[in-house]
Amino acid sequence: ATPDTSEAQGRTLPAAPPVVAGPLPAQSIAASRRTAITTAVERVAPAVVTVQTETVERVPIDYFEYFSGGRSGERRSAGIGSGFIVRADGVIVTNAHVIGGATKVSVAMRDGTTYNATVVGVDEANDLAVVKIAAKQLPVTPLGTSSDLVVGEWTIAIGNPFGFVLGNNEPSVSVGVVSAVGRNLA
Repeated sequence: ATPDTSEAQGRTLPAAPPVVAGPLPAQSIAASRRTAITTAVERVAPAVVTVQTETVERVPIDYFEYFSGGRSGERRSAGIGSGFIVRADGVIVTNAHVIGGATKVSVAMRDGTTYNATVVGVDEANDLAVVKIAAKQLPVTPLGTSSDLVVGEWTIAIGNPFGFVLGNNEPSVSVGVVSAVGRNLA
């Protein structure tokens, strides 16, 4: 390669080093795949849970079906969502819309263990809910603060909204960026 000449500066720049084609050593690939995102997922994933609900609704009785041994006047439906453990004694945060109207709430851990849950509180305006299970020494999600967020900073959403439906207990992960701070949505 010939040296590059910058006419504006009147000096000669050294040639760029040649690019070597071929595979990188395995250690380089593994190290290059480690990011803040992969580290965060490893740290938080053990505390991600599946929230399962059951809702019983009263429905009008269809008299033709009633006399032929049909409906009881109730319709049961199942729901599923995601949550994360915030205290080792079984306190879990989920979405209000996940447990809304549920007559039964349970929580499934990554290992498949399922616990009955009690709803502790609901904030529908912010779509948050807190449930509690009778368990001890659970992995806990470290919580951060939103007071120092910067527009353009990475965000990571980790959850298990499909539970064991997909035959895999690994959480789903998606990323985005902070698009704005300090907005009043009221």
